Amino acid sequence: MKLPRFSREVRVGVFFLCLVIAVLVYLKWSGAYAKYQAASTSHTMTESLYLTGGPLWQQPFLFTAKYLTDIWWATLLGLLGGGAVMAFFPFGIFRKSLQGEGLRQCLVGTLVATPLMICACCSSLVVPSLRNKGAGIGPSLSFWIASPSLHLGGIAIIATLFSWQAALFRLLLAFGTSVLVAAFIGARASCSPQSPPLESTNSPDLPTGSSPVFALRWIETTLRLAGKLLPIAVGATLIVGVLKTYLFSGPFPALQDTSLLQLLMVSLLGALMMVPTLGEIPLVLALAQLGLSQSASVVLLYSLPAVNFPSLLIVGRYLGWKVASAVGIAVTGVGFAGGLVWQVLFS
Repeated sequence: MKLPRFSREVRVGVFFLCLVIAVLVYLKWSGAYAKYQAASTSHTMTESLYLTGGPLWQQPFLFTAKYLTDIWWATLLGLLGGGAVMAFFPFGIFRKSLQGEGLRQCLVGTLVATPLMICACCSSLVVPSLRNKGAGIGPSLSFWIASPSLHLGGIAIIATLFSWQAALFRLLLAFGTSVLVAAFIGARASCSPQSPPLESTNSPDLPTGSSPVFALRWIETTLRLAGKLLPIAVGATLIVGVLKTYLFSGPFPALQDTSLLQLLMVSLLGALMMVPTLGEIPLVLALAQLGLSQSASVVLLYSLPAVNFPSLLIVGRYLGWKVASAVGIAVTGVGFAGGLVWQVLFS
């Protein structure tokens, strides 16, 4: 039986991709378990990215440097994984699992992403590679949203430090967004031409030499991917750092406000601001001690990890700005609705 044309390259790509995933899963799950154990013992989490001091003019740069320091290795692994997909997998490789805009494809994207437990910035770096190889818009969105928002360790810590009701709300809101909302947006996404792919589907034959040649192609593709995506992420992070400086540099007089407008603004801010993996928990704990309402806390526990401004820019660059805007509006709306339901049930 004649082997498919790209069979050797795909096998090499699967090996490199599995290597990246194995390292990522080990580091993420071991780190999440350690943080869960510490939270269970101390009943708190500290060191929030947003509640650090320093001269006002330095804070945007300190925020950007601290955030990038926290996520650099997950970003590297995300780029390496995306580079492996771009370099070795043929177009249409995902046609049986992620091609299409139905609920089944979005559920597959959600299930694939959930064990990785990376932040929204890092998971968004994989989206261009998935789309470039034929994955649907909806499943690509599911991968992006599910990895940070369905963080199983984070949900367990929320149940420990807040309540099982808050953890259940986070689980339901995140799952509904990554499957139902992603499928809805994907099915109705504009059919207008998108930005050019990072790699043409009509590219020349992949190299068939020794493994060092494969490794070189992997590195070159990863560097090209990083060159296109990292400037967007770093620039957007600096913008959020400026916004953070003015929002978190003084007292919070409206923290105890439970009005609809305040709940909507909290949900919108949560969809724009970024946190490293599990970073939403110490931030919400600190704000709760300053008087943040329970409903607003539930909103932030969902919307902060789900998406953020840099990841929206990256996804908008490669899936279209209408898609990215729809996701941002949807996350804001789902968080707002979740906060209202919490107020009705528990306030």
